[in-house]
Amino acid sequence: MLNPTEFIKKLGNGERYQSLSIILIIGVMVWYCGCTSKVTSILSPDTKVSREELNIEIDTFLATAENRLQKLDKQDEIKRLIANQADIIAKGGAINPLGIMALCGSVFGIGATVDNVRKRKVIKRLENGTAKS
Repeated sequence: MLNPTEFIKKLGNGERYQSLSIILIIGVMVWYCGCTSKVTSILSPDTKVSREELNIEIDTFLATAENRLQKLDKQDEIKRLIANQADIIAKGGAINPLGIMALCGSVFGIGATVDNVRKRKVIKRLENGTAKS
């Protein structure tokens, strides 16, 4: 009966290239099955993320960008309303009450949004126990 070291030596000497190919195949299979592909995160460059995590980061980033574009559109709409009302008044035309009400509603909406964001931050700080004294 051969002990394991003699068996490995005999296998290595007689079937050297077949043994190397089997070891190589086993190594590639372990690498392929055991290692997930990872890349540097977009949000925090010091961590690595998988494909699924990267897709979540991309969706979050795109949603944030879309939200900010909508805020810019609202601000531009208010500027247009103010410019239109000023143009009407400057031309000596009658003041449009519906336009003034729409302008006031937009300004109120932005104020309410800013206030809600501030309140959410305060609530989050209180929940985390980091409230400012």
